[in-house]
Amino acid sequence: MTADVALAFSPAATFERLARARARGRVTALAARLLLAVAVIGTGVAVAATGRVSVELVAGVGLSWSFAVAVQVVAAAAVILPARARTVTVVRAFELWFQAHLPWSLWFLLPPLYFAVSGERLHDSVVALAAIVPML
Repeated sequence: MTADVALAFSPAATFERLARARARGRVTALAARLLLAVAVIGTGVAVAATGRVSVELVAGVGLSWSFAVAVQVVAAAAVILPARARTVTVVRAFELWFQAHLPWSLWFLLPPLYFAVSGERLHDSVVALAAIVPML
């Protein structure tokens, strides 16, 4: 099981294991995580809005919706920066925060996948109700 999947099912134990494995963060790894989050949001919103996907469309939508990732960075900073007993660097803490993005990524990508397979869009209430899963 990948660390991302393990984080979704057993966050406390997996965070502890990942923090012990590497305490220092890498800016490139954090940048890749942030770019992945923008790509996931761009793909999900592009398909939901237009029913199609292309590199140009996903890049444009991802850039337009990058404020959502910025909001997540601010939320992470509110939790990470004041922590006094941190066992990892700040960059590593942000890496781990965004490594735990899998439940939200699936929530963004499953409705477009359903549409691609069935040709039908999920009702907004179903998508909203499904948000309970990543919240948990």
